[in-house]
Amino acid sequence: MEHPIRPEHVQAGALAAPVSEDELNEILTDIQSVASEKLAKFLEDSLTHRDEGVEVLNFKNLEEVVLAVHPSIWEEHLGHLDLSEEERQAVQEVYYNHSLSLAEDGYNNLQPKAIDEFQGILLVVKRPEGWGTARLATAWQIIEFAREGLRPAEILDYWIIENQEMPLEEWAADRGVEKEAVRKNIRQAKSKFRYKG
Repeated sequence: MEHPIRPEHVQAGALAAPVSEDELNEILTDIQSVASEKLAKFLEDSLTHRDEGVEVLNFKNLEEVVLAVHPSIWEEHLGHLDLSEEERQAVQEVYYNHSLSLAEDGYNNLQPKAIDEFQGILLVVKRPEGWGTARLATAWQIIEFAREGLRPAEILDYWIIENQEMPLEEWAADRGVEKEAVRKNIRQAKSKFRYKG
């Protein structure tokens, strides 16, 4: 699978380390191949195990996801690529510049200056084939919930807690509401499923 990095960022990465553009493109393609297979796990870990090594920096762009992963996560999933220190530096330079460009284009959840403050190793992953189908399936599930009579807050809380298994305390904090408000929405959603028609 082809990597999503803009050519000018590959050129800049090759200049920053003793790695040719061709070598760097090959490395980025190898990383993409592995990371696209692991993307679902990375996203699940970022939802359910937030303190354990995966932070999503960008999810707005429909083409790719920008993650910051703990070095141990990198080693577990990408260590077999056996990159030299210079190659790793070149890859990080490429991902850093690419992420800044996305932020400047309005795609990152963070402002450009905040990318400097991330903890971990940057990873840019092109969304795999089939991602669009999954998005459509999710959209239809949400439409069905609405047809069942659920309010938007009930749909959202039910989907995140029951379907995605995100810890309730973290979700309530993300939403800026009390835990009981989330629990109430989930109870109401379940009661509408149970007693409808």
